[in-house]
Amino acid sequence: MSLEKNDSLKDRLRQEIGECLSSDLQNHLKKEVVILVSNELDLLEVALKVAQDDSAVVSGWMKSSLLARPSLQAIERWQKDPQAPFRSIIVQPFVLVQALS
Repeated sequence: MSLEKNDSLKDRLRQEIGECLSSDLQNHLKKEVVILVSNELDLLEVALKVAQDDSAVVSGWMKSSLLARPSLQAIERWQKDPQAPFRSIIVQPFVLVQALS
């Protein structure tokens, strides 16, 4: 991907990042498309690598547990606290979320 296209995609993704509550994630959790992004990572950078289908980088994050499907315990915790805040972005077919603390 050219540098210009990369910057354009990054700018578009930056504009699409927003905030949501755990209650907003329920339908996406049922579809099993939510991916939890560690606060050690930059959500924009993760979204960019997922959008570019950079499997080497993404699988490295997954192996390091920096990127993962939410555990059952996390989902239960979010259901008990429907106001838990997240930053999120949809990168089809996934919903990438990062907890706000």
